[in-house]
This record gives sequence, C-alpha cells and structure tokens, in this order.
Amino acid sequence: MALVKRTYVDGETIITAQNLNDIQDEIIAHASTFVPNTRTIGGVSLAQNRSVADIGAAPTSHASASTTYGKGTSSNYGHVKISDSLTDTTTASTGGTVPSMKAVSDLNTAIGSVEDSLTLNSFENITLVDNAYVDNTNGNFVSYNGWQRTDYIPVESGNTYIIMTTNGSSYNAVYDSNKNFIRSFQVGKPSTEMSFASNEKYIAMSFVSLTNVVKIKIKTLYDDIVPNTIKVMTFNVGLYNYGTSEGIPSAQYNEKIVNYRRFFGEQGVNIAGLQETPVNVSSGHEAFADLYSGYFNYRRENGPYLSIYSNIPLKSTGFSSFSTGRAYNYATFDLAGNDVYFLNVHYHPSNATYRATEIGETLALLDEHEYSILTGDFNLAPGSEQSTQYARFTSAGYKLGNLGWFGDWWTWSTNQADFSNYDNPSGTVWYIDTVIVSSNLYFKNVYCPNTYAKLSSDHIPCVAEISLY
Repeated sequence: MALVKRTYVDGETIITAQNLNDIQDEIIAHASTFVPNTRTIGGVSLAQNRSVADIGAAPTSHASASTTYGKGTSSNYGHVKISDSLTDTTTASTGGTVPSMKAVSDLNTAIGSVEDSLTLNSFENITLVDNAYVDNTNGNFVSYNGWQRTDYIPVESGNTYIIMTTNGSSYNAVYDSNKNFIRSFQVGKPSTEMSFASNEKYIAMSFVSLTNVVKIKIKTLYDDIVPNTIKVMTFNVGLYNYGTSEGIPSAQYNEKIVNYRRFFGEQGVNIAGLQETPVNVSSGHEAFADLYSGYFNYRRENGPYLSIYSNIPLKSTGFSSFSTGRAYNYATFDLAGNDVYFLNVHYHPSNATYRATEIGETLALLDEHEYSILTGDFNLAPGSEQSTQYARFTSAGYKLGNLGWFGDWWTWSTNQADFSNYDNPSGTVWYIDTVIVSSNLYFKNVYCPNTYAKLSSDHIPCVAEISLY
C-alpha cells in the first residue's frame, strides 16, 4: 500500500482530516488482500491475494451436490440432503440423507393403506334366483329348473376377490359397464380367487341345485397373514381307568402319556376334542403343556373326563349335560375374524334312545352358531342306527369328516386283534369317531390313522384339516 501524504509543521508530523480520509479509502480498497504473510490457518499461509477457497473455508452460499463441506451421520453433526423417496434401501445413516416432509406425508399415507389392508373384510352373502342359470357362451340368464343364479355383481380392477361357493361351476360370465358379455370363467369350491381387467365391471354366476351358498369379498393382506385353516382331532384316548383292574397298569401310565404327547406333536393338531381322558387330569395336562399353551377344559362324566386341548386362544370354555345326564364340553375361538363354536361329546354307550336324544340336543346347540365344529365318540351301533342318526346331521346341512367325502374308517371293533389286521377285521367294526362341521366350513383333508400299536387305545383317532374358505 502506498504511503499517504503527511503535513509537517515545525518539525512535527501532523495528519490532517484529509489524510485520514485518504487512509480510510486505501484500507477499504486493499482490505481483501491485506493479510500478514506470516499468519496461517490449518497450515495454509494467509499470504496476500489468498481467497477463502484457497484455505478450505466454505463460502457463504455453499449448497453442494457433493459432500465437500461435511455430511451429517449417526455420529456427526453436519450437512444433509433431503429426499422424497420412501423406497431408497441403499442409503444408511452414514449417507447424510433425511426424508422430506413430503416423504413423511407419503409414509403416513402408506401406513394408513397398510392398516386398511390389515382390516378383515367380511364376506357378502349373495342372493340367488331359483330355477335359472347363466349361459357361459353369451352371458344370458336362462330359465332352467334345479339351478340357481346370481344377479349382476359389480367388480373393480385392482382388487382380488375371494368367491366362496358350496358348489363349483363353469356357468359364469364377466360383463363390461353396459353388461355386455366379455368372457366366461370357472369357480371351484370352497373358494376361488379372481382379478379383473379395467373394462370388466360385472360378473354373474350359476350353480346346480337349489341349496347353494355363495359369498364374495375383496381380499386384503389380512387374508394372507392370518390363518383360515386349522387341524382338528377327535380321539377317545381310553385312559380314564388307568391304575384299575380293567385299565392301564399304573406302571405303564407315564410311558403311554409320552407316546400320546409324541403323537399329538407329530400330527400338528391345533385343537383336539378328547374323550375318556385321565381321572388324574393334571398329570396328563403337564405332558401336553408346551404343545397346547395350557388351554385345557374338562368335565367329569361318570368316571372318564372330556377334555379340549388347544394351542389357539380360547375365548370361552364351559361344560354342561344333556337331558340324559351325559356331559359335554365346549369352547369358542377366533378363526380369521369369525367366532367358531367347538363342541365335544361322548354319547351314551349302551342306550340308543338316549343317543337319539343327545343328537337332537346337539343339533340345537350347533344351530345357535354360524360356524361350528363337533368332535366326539358317538357310540352309534352299526347298521340302521349309524345310518339314520348320522343322516340327521347331514340332512341339517352339516358335513361328516369320517364317513364323508374323504373316506370311511372304522374306529372301534369288538375284537381288538382287528387293529393288527385292519383291512380284514373278524369282529364287528363301528364307525363311531368323527369330526362334523357346519356347512360353511370345509374339509381340506381327513384321515384316521391306526395308532393301536403305539398308543393302545381301543379307538382310532380322526384328524381333519378344516378351512373357513
């Protein structure tokens, strides 16, 4: 910087006002480069003509697409980049990226959508028109005795529908918004899942017989993550009189309980209705506690007990007796958002009149509930009693597991040696153990394994996979 002009008076140096103005002007003009050469910051010399960029300092406006000026992490404060994305799975806490308010808003919307999808949609019962069907070549409604059809049912693209029917059918049609025929489709029982194109706005279906049940609902995530199928077993375990002269010797009891526990575990049964469970119920229950979560319910019936073992939380449990004095026990539980009534019986072993009364009272109990499952030892004698009394259930719309569509298994014989020669019994065999369900539940599988050699019960258990749809 050049020296400013000074005025001398009598040998003294005097700085006038003009001098001060000149000095001020020169300081302002050279301020950006007036830095002592000997000073450094961060090891960088602050020599004359150095800029802020030369020494690594950030300019006043220093927004950047890179991380030049430091980024915030899970451990350091710093600069961050704002993102609208909800799908970025690559940027961790070290990436210096945070969500924008839009992303937060989108997240709230997405959470709301998930909550909606986790809501159970109830089935809608479809009204049926008697004596008509749907022509699957043109979609026309045609009069025809012995068939039932629906009316036009609105559908939307983007949804998946669950159609539940008691009969399968291929006499069905899809229509556009003006109810013009587009195509045919097929449904099976118990349920079919279907989606539709954007131009497909209505469907109509038809089924043989005049006793069909048709339901439809929009599928949600709930239907994928919440089970609608359970495994049920009925079993007269024959342990009520262990330790007595006619029962299992006490020395063998623990071995038998271990074998039962192993068998139950192998079958993966969710809920079992058992007859003739031990008088000393606590010892048996302890062996099954890890399989069935402590949900036990029992009722003394003139010697033996009835028990319900379940790994499904039971909403209620109870016991009572038929007018004959014979006991029954029951429970309710949730299956995919629906209350299911579970009834366990052991009908009178020697009085057919009592058994007929017990069946009538059983049907009255079952009819009080929309969904019901019945397990038991029914003690129905072979021949006319068996056919007549089981027909009372099927005539009322209930379905048999054993003696049903999947097959027939005898479960007790007058000659216990027949268990070792099951296909060629020499004694009189009885079909007295089965699982029975209401018309709106479906058997996916039924089997009655011969467990005599392993478990020594004089009955064979029956296992059924049962589905809501």
